[in-house]
Amino acid sequence: CWVCECSCGIVRTVLSNNLVSGKSRSCGCYNSDVVVERNTIHGLSNSSEHMIWCSLLQRCTNPRNARHADYGGRGITVCDSWLKFENFYADMGPRPSKEHTLDRKDNDGPYSKENCRWATIEEQCNNKRSNRLLTHNGETQTMSEWSISSGIPYGILKSRILRGWDVDRAITEPVRKHNKRGDIQ
Repeated sequence: CWVCECSCGIVRTVLSNNLVSGKSRSCGCYNSDVVVERNTIHGLSNSSEHMIWCSLLQRCTNPRNARHADYGGRGITVCDSWLKFENFYADMGPRPSKEHTLDRKDNDGPYSKENCRWATIEEQCNNKRSNRLLTHNGETQTMSEWSISSGIPYGILKSRILRGWDVDRAITEPVRKHNKRGDIQ
């Protein structure tokens, strides 16, 4: 028997014939490393990108998924190459930040390289099916975007549109100010 120190620092007693035959090359850490390396495909199983990919597959392909009706149930598909995570990751790359999520540019289109991007919550909110799009001077934006660019508070802009105001008037007419008693100034 020999007292041996493994490259990882663990000290063990090893039989001579195991050392000579090469049967013992480490304390066991080498075998663990080899198993992990053999079973590691991409090394990103715990990454946010992998979780996002798993979620999109579930929404589009699993009829028992709670969100399936809004995705696979209405015809949203995943391109064939994205059925493998490695291809999805090669196309999309790493998520730029925790504030970014996967967004389909065309909400009725598939999950594919051409139709997807990493987007912020604000960008995603402006790309929802439920958004009301308004066109003014040849430019189309969501009501929220028009509210920001025109300086008209969202609630007032929405109220004007719902009351039947012309889009141009709703976006350009200044908001009248009221004093504390509610009188218009």
